[in-house]
Amino acid sequence: MPAVLIKRLEQKAARPPPPRHSVDRERSRGREDGSSDEEERPLRPGETRRRIRTQSNRSIEIRGDSESSDINIDVDANDPQSPTAGLAPLWPEEEIMPIAHRPRPRTGTSHRTVTADISLSEDSADSVLSDSAESISDDEVGNGRAPRRPRHDGEARGAKRYGSGRQTLLPFKRLPTPEQPQQRDAMPADPSSPTNEVRFEQEVPHKTKPKLKKHKPQTKLTGLYVFGSGGAHIVSGRANSGHVTVDQEAEAASYARDAPAPPGRTSRSHSKRSRVSSAVDHPVTLDEFWALAGAEESDDSFVVPDAPVPQAASSQQRNILEHLNRVTVDLDVQPLPAGIAFPNTTYLGRGWLYELIHLLSGDQETPSPPSCSMFDCYLHYDMSVGAFSTCLESVYDQLRNLIFGALVPANYETCNKWQTFLHAISQHLSWLLAKSAGDVHTTLAADTESLVQRLASLMEEPVEVLPDDEKPNPLVVQVLWFLTEASCRLLCDRWRRMEEMDPTIVSTCIKALMSKLWDFTFGDSALPLDLSREGLLKPSEGQQIAELWICLLDLTSNRAFEGLFSPSRQSFWLLYLEVLQTRGLQAPQTDLRAREAMWRSIFTLCALSQFSLHGNSTMAPRLSASWQTIAAVLERAPLSADPAVDVSLSKRGLRKRDEYVRVLVSRCLWLNLKWHWRLDVDDASLVFNRLLDVFKSRRFANLADEPSDFPSFLRHSNLALLHESKRSDTAFTLFLKLVVRAADEMRKQNPQLAQATTIPPRLKKILSLAVPVGSVPFTKTTPPSAHELSMLYNRFSAVAVAVYLEPTVANLKYRLANARRYVNFKDTDNETRRACIRGAMHLGTLLRHLDLPLADILDWLGEMTNTLIDEYQAKEPGKGAADFAPLDNARRYIVVCIQLILGCVRHILETSSMNPEESRHKYPDPALLQGPWVTRVFSTATTLSSVLSTGDQIRRLVQAFLDARSLVIPKPRRPQPRVVAEDSQESQYDYDQFDLDLDDPELLAALGENLGDPEAIQNKEKDKIVCEIIDKHISPAIYRLVCKHFNDPVYKQTGELSFEDADRWIDCWVGCASVVVQNGKKDWDFYLSFGPQSWEKIIEPDWRRRVGLRFMYMLLQLDPPAYLASTDLFIEVLFQSMATPTITLEHEYMALLLSIDRLHHPLFHDLPIGAPGDDGDYHLSKHEFSDKRIAFLRVMFKNLTDSLVSESNGDHSLIARNQIHITTVSRFLETVQDIYDRLPPASVTHAAHRAFCKAVFTLLSEYPSLSNHARLAKHMNWLRGISQ
Repeated sequence: MPAVLIKRLEQKAARPPPPRHSVDRERSRGREDGSSDEEERPLRPGETRRRIRTQSNRSIEIRGDSESSDINIDVDANDPQSPTAGLAPLWPEEEIMPIAHRPRPRTGTSHRTVTADISLSEDSADSVLSDSAESISDDEVGNGRAPRRPRHDGEARGAKRYGSGRQTLLPFKRLPTPEQPQQRDAMPADPSSPTNEVRFEQEVPHKTKPKLKKHKPQTKLTGLYVFGSGGAHIVSGRANSGHVTVDQEAEAASYARDAPAPPGRTSRSHSKRSRVSSAVDHPVTLDEFWALAGAEESDDSFVVPDAPVPQAASSQQRNILEHLNRVTVDLDVQPLPAGIAFPNTTYLGRGWLYELIHLLSGDQETPSPPSCSMFDCYLHYDMSVGAFSTCLESVYDQLRNLIFGALVPANYETCNKWQTFLHAISQHLSWLLAKSAGDVHTTLAADTESLVQRLASLMEEPVEVLPDDEKPNPLVVQVLWFLTEASCRLLCDRWRRMEEMDPTIVSTCIKALMSKLWDFTFGDSALPLDLSREGLLKPSEGQQIAELWICLLDLTSNRAFEGLFSPSRQSFWLLYLEVLQTRGLQAPQTDLRAREAMWRSIFTLCALSQFSLHGNSTMAPRLSASWQTIAAVLERAPLSADPAVDVSLSKRGLRKRDEYVRVLVSRCLWLNLKWHWRLDVDDASLVFNRLLDVFKSRRFANLADEPSDFPSFLRHSNLALLHESKRSDTAFTLFLKLVVRAADEMRKQNPQLAQATTIPPRLKKILSLAVPVGSVPFTKTTPPSAHELSMLYNRFSAVAVAVYLEPTVANLKYRLANARRYVNFKDTDNETRRACIRGAMHLGTLLRHLDLPLADILDWLGEMTNTLIDEYQAKEPGKGAADFAPLDNARRYIVVCIQLILGCVRHILETSSMNPEESRHKYPDPALLQGPWVTRVFSTATTLSSVLSTGDQIRRLVQAFLDARSLVIPKPRRPQPRVVAEDSQESQYDYDQFDLDLDDPELLAALGENLGDPEAIQNKEKDKIVCEIIDKHISPAIYRLVCKHFNDPVYKQTGELSFEDADRWIDCWVGCASVVVQNGKKDWDFYLSFGPQSWEKIIEPDWRRRVGLRFMYMLLQLDPPAYLASTDLFIEVLFQSMATPTITLEHEYMALLLSIDRLHHPLFHDLPIGAPGDDGDYHLSKHEFSDKRIAFLRVMFKNLTDSLVSESNGDHSLIARNQIHITTVSRFLETVQDIYDRLPPASVTHAAHRAFCKAVFTLLSEYPSLSNHARLAKHMNWLRGISQ
């Protein structure tokens, strides 16, 4: 027998035997000093000791080796022969001793006997290693357990705790210590770490390591051994994971570089690692949490995993990876649908929570409780206080035995029975407190408080170290809810009796319940909590856990409860924050898994808060916002960027860190959008300040791999996107949306702010921090990268949001002055210039939406335009070669920037409102056409307009202004025809006079005569200014570009022509002419026939005719009354359009002309056009026009022949009209002949046109009075030759 055991037996023999009753009491409950009669006898194989400490206010960390979790070795420290003599005891006398858990039966578990020895290494340097608190993760400390590492072949298995016959704990042989212990992850331990960790090692088979150091044989001992370690903790050999961090990758890289690779290491399996813990052991980096094989990202996830890294992770790391392979914004927790109701068999379904809260309100007397019995306790309404106190003691004993002595955790049925019985005790407690008085009442209250305190201490005591595959006992949380309910009833009774109250007893119980519920729901041993309808209605332990969370939420948010505890300010979130601090929130940088569990807990609580007191789910969550909690969680996350540290990090590590940061910012916005967390509360500024650290540390640049561009609400000119969360939003855009949401909610809650344009001081302070005033260091010599350019994009975006939130002239001037100082446009590079131009465009669009003056933004655009034009002219070649010299790279970049400015102004014109649901239209500011982008770019002093792409931008800019004007200034109405009497002798120019309704409001608005409307007067003044600008600068330039456009050799090629681009130029030209004519500056003769700006100057005949057709068609659309003054010219163009072999616009022109004329022209009588459509206009398709051309010509030739016959019969009033019509027919025949001559002889079009010529000749031959006219003889001879 060992000397140690002999010494202890001698000490036992010297002690006097204890009394009988003391022995019995010690056997049932254990002594306070932790000893019992079981300690006085030797332990049998497989047994262990347990001591219960009755007073404990702190958690105790209990760790053991993974292969000997059921063995604790105890050596008398007082024995001088002991190996630990002279060392400090591991635990003080008043603390709990480390214990192993009792065996619990497990079905289907096979047992095998493994023979080995356990011994402590003689070499203290090998067996006693460094230990520190940093090497143990917070979640492991919180639940007092260590994760189990996987067993490998050749490893001995520890003794199992289950089965009918318990397996004994077998001794193991000592594992020889190698000379060079393998390092974990190739990272050497700190040599300066204290060597005070107890390590048990396993035997390695002789086949794998034949050369082992021989050790001195030791005697196999059976018993309990305790080794003093100077106050250090016993750390398990199981696979412990370090803190999961994202900002220490540089240190990890340096460790990996400096540490030598272990020989023969082929994988990262934990079996290859030495179980070494040190204070500087590097934690796991974030990269490991995304490198998962086969991981797929859901639609709502922002973080996409990279390609898997071919490595084998340990079991605990694999569990972490499985939980973190998808880092999503909503954590898969969605708002619950309304209408979910807890069954009638649950606490909520029975109405017990409603009963409790109703009792706290004090509205009525305490109801009589129903009778209830369990084990030897019988509760009834007329029981005495003494019997109730006896029952309380019996309940305490039963619960102690169940929690500490049960072989298996309590199931759902057991918890449900105890829930019912404990609630009955609470009901009888309120009943007895209400009807008792004097000493009886005092005794009852004291006994109840004592029970609450003892049970609370009992629930806090660590019972055992559970293995990974076992769950804790859910009966604990039922007991803690009973303590909460009982303490609330006690406090309510004192409040009714107007006695002194101590609310700390309630808050202590609530905090203890929160702590246990957190472990059960979000800890390592969490029970599955299914938030679906089926999961919440299915009887299970998860349902009971969810129900207790709901009880806590509804209880702490109830007004009656808050009234009782208002002086102590014990709100739900304050207590919950204290619980989170015990779960790792106090660490400088919380474990990633712990942070994710905290976020999940917050989202889950928001979902559970949708349930009412009766257990019915509603649409909106009831949990109030606690941004203080969010700020505390964010405080432990690596949000800020440190350039000195980031430079040593890998690109992948930076990207993963920034992706996670973006997810955190998204969650803050998600809390507001989805869970209705208000941002107008006082503690919201804590989150704003914390999030600002993200962007301040990066100089307001985007996160890694985020697109460098303006946010979507500016790019799409849609302010509604400011109130939505989009996957494409950057982190800074999400932050700006949070600021906008806060401003909206502040104005919604304060009606005075809703009507004011100013913002509250609290929001103004946030804006002052969110909108930077410092410039960016971008110059021509130091151009920015694409990522660095996001600094400028974000600055302009912040300025836009600041102007949007405070739309005042003073704030506008201040913000634009800062925006112009961000960069020196003259000295910067091309990409930065483009960013400035785009920023000015978005700001100008916003100002037009807010009806703010554009003077400052246009002045900025003018400055940029002048700078670019001056640089362009300085780089132009010599005069005379400028028009033909190709653009070099320098001038090409300048031209592109000038085109961007033209497009910028055009975008401002096209966007009158940034609200997609708003259809308001305003007359555009004439200043948009007065800047140097018009006066200098359109001028002939530069060759900019000669560049084809620049000319196209000029046209698009002018057309945008014309389109915006047409939405405000309606076009003139069509003239209404008046039927002329048949005996009227009026000339052809008087044949269909039109009646104009001079009182028509639309006509008055078009003519600017509605002087009673101030907006109409203002529009008229603006239109006059625009007329002067167009007539002086724009119209000559447009006409010059039109002529250049159609005289270009490209457009002179024969064959089928493309008119899409040409029609755009003509439409712009006619639109400018319409503005000038309608304001009385010029008439249409200036543009028609041989006017100074007529299409007749176009050389190519086909294009000249096509331009004339499009011009007249647009003229009929923009100014229908012009038909009165130029009827003959419109008819002539109609005849020419019938001669074309390729139909493009001819059918639309004829239909529009006939719709305006209403067939009153003498040539249109009985025209087979058909009936008008539903809109009152005639409509023709291309095929109808082609098929009916001959029929139309037949009717018009017949009408002209009849007029000629009437003239020959003596009606001299028709002479002038007939001559005009003969001229029209003559030009028609000239056109037919010109087209025939210009077509390729062998083409299909030539053959078809030849057939058309023959049909025209045959048609004219039917009317001799017309075909024999002297002015048509030449054309008839040509037709006759073609037809033969």
